[in-house]
Amino acid sequence: MADASPPSAIVYDENGILSFVMLKDIIFTLILLLGILETLSASGNILSMERDWIVTAASPNGHTYDLTHLNSVMRRIDLICKLIAPILISIVISCTTARIGVLVVGVMSAISWPVEMFCAKRVWNRNPQLQAPKMCSLDDSQQKQAIVGPLGVMNNVFQGLRSYIQDFKNYFSSTVCIPSFALALLHLSALSYSATFITFLLSTGYSLHLITIARAAGSVVEISSTIVAPVGVQYLGKARNHGRFRGRDVLGENDAEGLLLVDRAKDIEGRTETGLKRLGLWGLSWQLLNLVCLAYEYIVVRLSVTTDESIDTRRTCTLVSLF
Repeated sequence: MADASPPSAIVYDENGILSFVMLKDIIFTLILLLGILETLSASGNILSMERDWIVTAASPNGHTYDLTHLNSVMRRIDLICKLIAPILISIVISCTTARIGVLVVGVMSAISWPVEMFCAKRVWNRNPQLQAPKMCSLDDSQQKQAIVGPLGVMNNVFQGLRSYIQDFKNYFSSTVCIPSFALALLHLSALSYSATFITFLLSTGYSLHLITIARAAGSVVEISSTIVAPVGVQYLGKARNHGRFRGRDVLGENDAEGLLLVDRAKDIEGRTETGLKRLGLWGLSWQLLNLVCLAYEYIVVRLSVTTDESIDTRRTCTLVSLF
């Protein structure tokens, strides 16, 4: 009788094993590249929506859908999705198998893309401000038309790098640099529920149910912060006898910085604001957001008065938000 070889996906000769290993490495490399592309695309999408679309579509300050309201609503929707998603995936995996759970995640990811495109297209069609052409300086357009060819491409690349370097200089030279770094360090934690950390917890013996409960509890706290922060900002404002000025008069005729920093301030006791600061990350977050807006408004006014230099507001605000 002839020996029947056992059925297997691997051919048991040298060339077959090598080809299988190479195929596995190629597939793994492709998955890594797709993951990098997905991460970059998601970051670009978030920056485009939050730093371009929302700023353009928001109503003026004091109206129903102003920038603060839209930011809080978007953050609340994002956190609710982060809360519901792990719970649903855990329920699916617990009731079925891991393969079905992976299939459900893939189907949900495939469905979310056309839904997001439909919603974005609907917002675009209903907002004339988003459809308006972007304004660019005449000098930049003339330079782009005058230089054509490889030299023109290299010139555009160097100009882009130079503008980004200038944006970094504007950020690090501002007073917002230090508090934004301080807030970023608060988020620098090994306990963030990333895919690597969850995989480590599963490999060390923690159950998926316990990880889901811990992640859901953290999401509930984050969602509650989106309700506390806007109310605190609207109620407290800036106290006249608290902070950098501490009781001295700042409303001089030539004190442009003071006028910008205390504009629309409410006469509220300093101890109330101090108490909210002691809440920790919530208080620091909304204080930094207010500080960024005020300090950046002062920078723009100072540059427009003293020099003719123009800065890219969206890129500089993006740097501040990322840090």
